[in-house]
Amino acid sequence: MTHIEDVEGYLDYYLDPQNVFDFGVMLDGPWGAGKTHFVKSYLEKLQKRGRQADPLNEKPFLYVSLYGASTVGQISEQFFAQMHPILSSGAVRMLGSLAVAAVNAYTGAGVGGGDSPRDTIRDGLVKLEGKILVFDDLERCSMPIAEAMGFINAFVEHEGLKVIVVANQEEIPKPQLEDYQRKKEKLIGKTIRIASDPRAVFDVFAANLQIQAAKTCVLENKEKVLRTFEESGKQNFRSLRSVLVDFDRIVSLLGEELQGSDAALSRLLLYIVATGIEFKADALRRNDFARLSPTYFKLRISDAEDGDEKRLEEIQEKYHEVDWSDPVILPEILGDFFGSGILDGDEVRKHVAEHPLVAGPKQTPAWRQLWAWYDLPRAQYESARSKLIENLATHDLNHPGIILHAAGIVIEFAENGDHILGSRVSIPGFFKKYLKELLIEKTLVPAIEIFDF
Repeated sequence: MTHIEDVEGYLDYYLDPQNVFDFGVMLDGPWGAGKTHFVKSYLEKLQKRGRQADPLNEKPFLYVSLYGASTVGQISEQFFAQMHPILSSGAVRMLGSLAVAAVNAYTGAGVGGGDSPRDTIRDGLVKLEGKILVFDDLERCSMPIAEAMGFINAFVEHEGLKVIVVANQEEIPKPQLEDYQRKKEKLIGKTIRIASDPRAVFDVFAANLQIQAAKTCVLENKEKVLRTFEESGKQNFRSLRSVLVDFDRIVSLLGEELQGSDAALSRLLLYIVATGIEFKADALRRNDFARLSPTYFKLRISDAEDGDEKRLEEIQEKYHEVDWSDPVILPEILGDFFGSGILDGDEVRKHVAEHPLVAGPKQTPAWRQLWAWYDLPRAQYESARSKLIENLATHDLNHPGIILHAAGIVIEFAENGDHILGSRVSIPGFFKKYLKELLIEKTLVPAIEIFDF
């Protein structure tokens, strides 16, 4: 990737009115790499410099997105709307296709329209002379890409305008590649591979969060979040922005308890960043979340192949800032949230209220305390261990997710020589019997999705 300072330096050179070129510049990079953020930030700085020199300087650029554009008229209409926002407003929609007709008449796109004299349209409505034209999302154009590039080339070749094309060349449809390459050779003189500075983008994302507790947590954990983002190997800034917004939304639902616990917020944030990025890249599925806790790997609760479990282990090994044993919220709840966009606020608040970092050990269920049993003082460990045995004996645990956590803890204890159910008791047999008894008692919480792998 080219350094941002080098890209800005080249664009300063290319866009200098004293330098004349007969080609456009392309900024290339994968989706979510920050190309749009970079070019808009750069153009805003360019505009600010111009107005510092002359407060009456007009906006020096026009920016259009080709996403979904199926005709050159739709592209031209975006130019018109920016140059004449009042004429493009809802109050004057009766002008109909005048905007498209006006711009196309000037550019020679051939739409014409109405009886308005061509020279009046050209001189009175659309004056592109000296404007910088930015065309974003080239690969997402609905019309043939070569046709769009031919339209863009007219501005460079016939009008002598400076043009910046923003694209993800990897996503150019294969059937169009040959025509695309031919048009590109004529239009583009410089292609720059780009990604925005993660730190600059991060600050913008954090500033846009709505909940102060979430914003403070994100800023205080900036270095850890950026390391987690880098460890993902998926430099997709849209995904990073999306997961930070997800975190903001979750915090807004969790009440003062979680918002008052910096440690709980930080742990949850890093977990959401890692798993959210993996989920949005299709590397994690909704039902994978229930098996991300280390204790779940010991349960063999699904028919997943070894390769599938290895995939989850490899994801966990990538991230060094994430506490996989205890993300504050049950992993399966987060999986449901990422999958559906819906969060059961009451259920989440209940689990959060019981978390040791929020409620303290006395108010925290034994199974939750024992998630990180190796960190507990001896007395607290013994107390929680006894309470878990009591909970199993009295059938107090009746949510499938909690039962699975408890089973994982029992297995982990047994592997470390502590057979809390007795050395001769079959752990799978015990929990099969436990579930049957809950069914008979009609106290098992219906959460079948937990087992749907």
